[in-house]
Amino acid sequence: MTKLAQVAVHESGHVVAARALGVGTLAFSLQPLASELGHAQLATKLRTPGECRDGMVIFCAGPVAESVATGEPIRRGGGDEARAWEAAQRLHGLEADPATLQVELDRAEAHARALLLANWPAVQRLAAAMVATQAAMETLNDSFPPPAHAGNDGAGFDPETVG
Repeated sequence: MTKLAQVAVHESGHVVAARALGVGTLAFSLQPLASELGHAQLATKLRTPGECRDGMVIFCAGPVAESVATGEPIRRGGGDEARAWEAAQRLHGLEADPATLQVELDRAEAHARALLLANWPAVQRLAAAMVATQAAMETLNDSFPPPAHAGNDGAGFDPETVG
């Protein structure tokens, strides 16, 4: 599996889990964002206990999807795990016993695995579409480089205003 395909499966895991839980996604992409190779943005702020639990499942779903696709153990220590831990802390409080938080994360991971296995064809289709879209964009960019006046250095570019 290529790195691009692996990232696509990871991000697709987040999106499919979110949709299965009824949580909207604002955006998802294979384009790097900060130190992440891809990203998915949720349409919720994780304020209620239910939102926190859903968030933990969704954060766990990316690494779980990778694990299902590759047959390898879940990679630990990434940004998704940190976000899931933060959601568990929101649910139980910053001073909560780490063992309690770990139980929550284990439940979330198991829930994510069940959701993804039940919806695995959707994960695969979305990942394939993401890879195809990325390949099409690379072909477009290779064929038609941006004009010099387009701000190739990224200065002044605001993606929210594109329309």
